[in-house]
Amino acid sequence: GGFTTFSTFAYENHLLIKNGDYFSFLPYTLLSLILGFSAVFFGLYLSKFF
Repeated sequence: GGFTTFSTFAYENHLLIKNGDYFSFLPYTLLSLILGFSAVFFGLYLSKFF
């Protein structure tokens, strides 16, 4: 699961840059990383209660 998810993320970023869509690339990349890491830390926080 993790490899295909990351490869899709990398491919979509590649296409955005290749097509010159820099104004979509930056928010897409930053929000994906921020929300992804936030979900990890929230999951770790919740795991302390179970």
